[in-house]
Amino acid sequence: MGTTLVTARSSHRILRYGQWTPRPRVEGVSWHDLLYVNSDLHSPCFSNDRLEDCWVHTHGNQISFRQRGYRRFIQYLSWVFLGAAPHEVRKDPAGYYGQPFVEHIGSVVYATVIGPTAATKLLQDYMTHREHFLSCVRNATLNPMDWDSFAGSEDNIVKDLMDSYDNWIRAFAVASETGIVYTQYKSVKSLP
Repeated sequence: MGTTLVTARSSHRILRYGQWTPRPRVEGVSWHDLLYVNSDLHSPCFSNDRLEDCWVHTHGNQISFRQRGYRRFIQYLSWVFLGAAPHEVRKDPAGYYGQPFVEHIGSVVYATVIGPTAATKLLQDYMTHREHFLSCVRNATLNPMDWDSFAGSEDNIVKDLMDSYDNWIRAFAVASETGIVYTQYKSVKSLP
């Protein structure tokens, strides 16, 4: 069983471009603040941020949260707003360009990096569509057995989905304009 660790930092700077190269040594910078961004970690919609095959130093304000059921959350978001499964969006992100949440849904399921341009757009999407998402969640038939990581009744599932939604709003608020959001899949045993 695993969970997804989501971290947003308010600022970043690109240290070095190139295929996987040794971790750069930067005076006074913790290795936790260095991130290698593989070009496979994001969809083509993110090209404005130039986060491809590079080492990034993340710094500034930080928010982190754990999200169990990340794949389910993204699937639900995709069906509600795009009417398609996430793998369909990832196959053809240009076909969904301009629609809400496509940058988030079109990214890799477990590990992704979202730069400031996409974070600013996604913050607007999340803020604009919150009430619609809440309405859809409240009116949906949510079977707790389908949401194995969300224990309890439908009310608990609705609360967990909305908590996840609101956590993403906070993450994108921290990263918008100059920051970065990145996710990492972790096994429960490896988390503190």
